[in-house]
Amino acid sequence: MCVVLLVHHDTLEPVVVQGKETSMCPLVGVTASTSYRISLYEGHPPMAVFPWVDLSVRQEGFYKLQFHLFEIRDEMETIHLAQVESNSFQVYSAKSFPCMSASTEITETLKKNGIRVRVSKTIRTNRARATQVPTISLFLKMLF
Repeated sequence: MCVVLLVHHDTLEPVVVQGKETSMCPLVGVTASTSYRISLYEGHPPMAVFPWVDLSVRQEGFYKLQFHLFEIRDEMETIHLAQVESNSFQVYSAKSFPCMSASTEITETLKKNGIRVRVSKTIRTNRARATQVPTISLFLKMLF
């Protein structure tokens, strides 16, 4: 199993969003994933991937995702195997979001292997800001 946390891009400290009365989790969606064995590229052997298909961040800013890999042996024993951080990324407010890029080939591959992902064939732009964002998905940055 792999668990994801949101951390500050420079200090790697966990992010906490302060609510009116309590603090909230900065990530919305499912923060744990089990592995899928799939062939990402034709002719290559299968590999384990941990897709996060329903995950978003509550607050704009610059962040990294921190991944923790665990082995669950039984009900009473869990072993922390590894930890890695993603590249830094920017979260935009809804008003300043530049555009949504088309889905990548790896998203199509995940879908073909039975993993439920949203596939976007076209680029959707914000009419107020029609600037282009990089087309490499966050998922690819985390894998390689």
